[in-house]
Parts: sequence; C-alpha cells; structure tokens
Amino acid sequence: MPPKLKKKYRRVLFVSAMNGWSIFLTGILGLVAAILSKSFSGILVTIGVTASGWMEVTGRAKLKAENSDAGAWLTWSQLVLMSVILAYAGYQLQVFNPEAVMSYLSPEMQHMLQDLTGLHASELQFVVKDAFYALYRGLIIGTLLYQGGMWLYYRMSVNRLSPYLQ
Repeated sequence: MPPKLKKKYRRVLFVSAMNGWSIFLTGILGLVAAILSKSFSGILVTIGVTASGWMEVTGRAKLKAENSDAGAWLTWSQLVLMSVILAYAGYQLQVFNPEAVMSYLSPEMQHMLQDLTGLHASELQFVVKDAFYALYRGLIIGTLLYQGGMWLYYRMSVNRLSPYLQ
C-alpha cells in the first residue's frame, strides 16, 4: 500500500474506533437507563443505536483484517444510526403534547418560569412547543449532516483502499 493510502487507512481505523466505540458504549448506557425507566420506545431506540455502534466496530475489525466487506459494514452502520435517530425524532414531533409537558412542571416551577419570562401560563406553552420543535428539527438536520458525512467519508475512503483489501 502506498504511504499516502497507508495514512488514510490508519485514519479510517482511528475514526471508526473512536466513533464506533463511543456510539456502542453510549447505546449500552442508554439501554440500561431505558430498561430501568421501563421506556419501551427508549429500549427500541437504544437497541438500534447499540447495533449501529456494533456494526461500525465490526467494520473496523474487518478493515483492520483487510477484509473487502469492511466498507459495507462501516457505511451501513451510519445509515442504521441515521434511520434510528430520524425515526425517533419524527415520532417525537408527531406525539408531542405541550399540555402534557406543562403538567409535569410543579406549580412552583411554572411560576418561576412565568417570572423569568414574563409570560402567562398559556403563552408559556407556546414557548415550550417552539423550543421542542426547534430541538428536534436541529437533531434531524444535525443527524443528516453528521451521519450523512460519516457515510460519505467511509464510502470514499474505503473505495480508495479497496484495491488493497482482500
């Protein structure tokens, strides 16, 4: 392998280790929290996150062994994670209920928020709704950019390395 590609190879190994293990471990911790909180949707989401991390770590191992199907594992891991996050965010946007969120706040907390913002309780609901929608829209955009970028990075990098993989 030429020195320039050897550097690319080591970089892909490093990125896939850092990204894959962080996603896998975050998924495991999230799964434990979801199980403890008995959140069915949380369990489903964290299983998907954990699976995508495992796929990326597996892809890295295959790349380290110079296996030709490493690229498929690495790119698909990003598509799986992207799908899980987009499905979760879309679901949250569909089921959001600002009245339910406000009911979780104690009367003292509602008064404190009203004092801080100068808004009446009914107006505060709209602020909560706008913040919620901004958060999940940001998550969708960030996911498309980051996971899409990672997918493209792995696809291009492994394609350049593929002549040297078995």
